Amino acid sequence: MHLCHAKGTETMIDILRKRLERYSASDAKQAEQALKEILQEVSLYGLWRADFFEVAAFQGVTCLRILHGLPRFSEDLDFILRTPDKKFRWNPYFETLDHAREVIGLWQKDYNSIRPHSSLGKLTPEEFQVQQKDFFQEMVVS
Repeated sequence: MHLCHAKGTETMIDILRKRLERYSASDAKQAEQALKEILQEVSLYGLWRADFFEVAAFQGVTCLRILHGLPRFSEDLDFILRTPDKKFRWNPYFETLDHAREVIGLWQKDYNSIRPHSSLGKLTPEEFQVQQKDFFQEMVVS
């Protein structure tokens, strides 16, 4: 997962941004659900990269939605060990998931602060806040 640009490559932030745009969310609730689904997919990708699916299987409603396209949503990611193992530990998989969380955090900062939004007149959220603050200060002074 690359966080910075190399010539001719996309960053993870670019990929996440494009993924969110494909949802075409029409309101805040749909955007939140889309973000949760994307985060689930990133988590699954991290687990796959750590070979988690060599010892476990993905199941449940989220599995049905992602793998079979069913129109259901669940915030849970459900797994079952392929072979019962009382000594199973998540630790070997956390490093990959921690990296995914780091990338997501950077993307959220980009999305919430840096990226221009069409709903804000192509301004970034920070630019919009400054504009609104200036607007209300002018109203008070006038």
